[in-house]
Amino acid sequence: MTHANSVFSALPQDNSPALRHREHPVLQGLLARYGAGPLWRATARLIDAEACYLGGLPPLQRLADGTALAPAARGVYAVRASAIDGRLVAFQRVTPTDHLFLPDGMLSQSFASLPPAKKTFAALLLDILDPCVPCQLEEIHNA
Repeated sequence: MTHANSVFSALPQDNSPALRHREHPVLQGLLARYGAGPLWRATARLIDAEACYLGGLPPLQRLADGTALAPAARGVYAVRASAIDGRLVAFQRVTPTDHLFLPDGMLSQSFASLPPAKKTFAALLLDILDPCVPCQLEEIHNA
């Protein structure tokens, strides 16, 4: 699973189910032929669903520093908490959506790579990248 320090980094990164299954032969074939685009990511979601059904997802990781990493449908959720004298003094949570929406993150990179002739697929692309967050896209005039 993802390393705790990288999950809490403010740098753009791919935090998706594709990372859990990047060595899967189907994903390797798609990556070689088409790159890490929407087809690769949608296929990774299917492979992840199969892994979940078969009990093949990585277990929850609990680290000594109060960090927990949990596999989820969109990637890895991370929480970190610390207490002093039994009182919570710090709490941090990072989700795959947090990584997705970072400036220059996977969402903006994916939209930037979408050819103008395929801009009508932007909503589908967003659903592939983050199926759990409902949103509506509106085109800015003269965009």
